[in-house]
Amino acid sequence: MRKQGYSDELIEQSNAHNETDDTEILEARETFNKYNEKFEKEIKEEIIRPKMSKYQKASHKVLYYMLMDTKYISIYKNALGYFKERIERVLASEIEYFAKENNNIDVADFTTYMMDREDEYELLQIILSENGNTSISDDEFESCVKAILNIYKKEEIEKLKSKIAEELDQSEKEKLLEKLIDLKRKCE
Repeated sequence: MRKQGYSDELIEQSNAHNETDDTEILEARETFNKYNEKFEKEIKEEIIRPKMSKYQKASHKVLYYMLMDTKYISIYKNALGYFKERIERVLASEIEYFAKENNNIDVADFTTYMMDREDEYELLQIILSENGNTSISDDEFESCVKAILNIYKKEEIEKLKSKIAEELDQSEKEKLLEKLIDLKRKCE
């Protein structure tokens, strides 16, 4: 409010609850309430936003890299191919499509392009805010892709363990065990 030219006294009065007919104070209170609502909403969003899992951190980083350079889009398609979360898959597809249509990727243009897709636009804003000052490194990108692949393999291992526990046919159990052993070797 100081930047808008309000004096310290007027700012103090804008937060008070005493009755007044002074239009300048009433106007300042209206401005104060507007800012207060905005900041309370931002604080609630920060509090509500849960801690990110290792998968979310890695997938957000991969999406960020895809926004920075088309070579990362190609690596994503060849090495990873998909994300398990729908919203991330949609955003990755939109990045691929945009880059293909424009023969390049530009964050500002892509952000404008995504504005009418509310959920994906919100995820895009989160990703950009998380990685705003991040320097790009091929090694970091590869480690994120490897982390995601390992998470996928671990989830597959858990599914196989569950299937083995439920399976009654011994020959089918043996086949599932072979798959499990093979998958565990790939994780090492």
